[in-house]
Amino acid sequence: MTCELRNFATLDIGTNSTLLLLAREQADGTLVEDRELFRITRLGRGLGATGRLSPEAVRATLDAVGEFMAAARAWPLRPLFGVAAATSAVRDAANRADFLGPCRDLLGCEPRTLDGDEEAQTVFLGAASDRPAGRPVVTIDIGGGSTEVVAGVPEACRYRVSLDMGCVRFGERFRLYEVAESADTEAARGAIRETLAGVPAGVRRAVGGAGGFEVVASGGTATTFAAVEQALETYDRGRVHGFVSPAAAVESLALRLLGMPSARRAQVPGLEAGRAAVLPAGLLILAEALRALGAERFTVTTRGLRFGLARRLQAGTLDAQWTWG
Repeated sequence: MTCELRNFATLDIGTNSTLLLLAREQADGTLVEDRELFRITRLGRGLGATGRLSPEAVRATLDAVGEFMAAARAWPLRPLFGVAAATSAVRDAANRADFLGPCRDLLGCEPRTLDGDEEAQTVFLGAASDRPAGRPVVTIDIGGGSTEVVAGVPEACRYRVSLDMGCVRFGERFRLYEVAESADTEAARGAIRETLAGVPAGVRRAVGGAGGFEVVASGGTATTFAAVEQALETYDRGRVHGFVSPAAAVESLALRLLGMPSARRAQVPGLEAGRAAVLPAGLLILAEALRALGAERFTVTTRGLRFGLARRLQAGTLDAQWTWG
């Protein structure tokens, strides 16, 4: 008797970007990324100052959702099980209904708004999915509005925390979108360290001290860092996924970019124009997280929330919001 192989569509509606993963199940049960779509939509633009989603950001994000759902419908593989998830910007906004209502009209269902704990657990399922079984791992996922740090082994999460800092939230708060004043950079660094203060102890309780675990970084900050370090003129997932770097290189790139206006940053090979303003703040967060963990090196993964959602659909721990075919 043969089992029908399944396919999965996961839509990630983030603070800085909207992304779609189309993944297919193989006979051995593993998942393979077939297609990924990405657009900078900056849903969380101005949210820190106003507490609200702007009409322009809502419209841009809804446009991306509509386009990506059309791409999922056009993907020929069936059966297809799908879910849409919204994260920090939607859960924090006072007017989230202004986005969720029209989004429901596009999707036929309301996106699942993840709280920080569920987001952290789901990111870990994705980011640790191809790490060696039983080997301690710490994952760092830096988004636009939040950062998730999780520790455990690939089979089990032992410590997790979602922190209210991200490349959009802190980029706006500390005026890092353009050439940054040294006082603003140091203020951001101080706030990052304060936010991370309890993390090292939680990680040590879960997996021991530095050197006893691998650090894996996911999210747009990490993947863009890998692309810039390799001067990739065209994004190449195969070269980004699994890229290993000294931790010190993150600080070096952050300081280099903080000294440039965003227009100049956008000319750096590997740095997409839409990330030029927010990347330095994300790099500062990553650099300080690595320092807090005592990590001398880390691995970049292209797997994160979307892949974790697909794994949960596959395992039956998350209900599909739509099923086609």
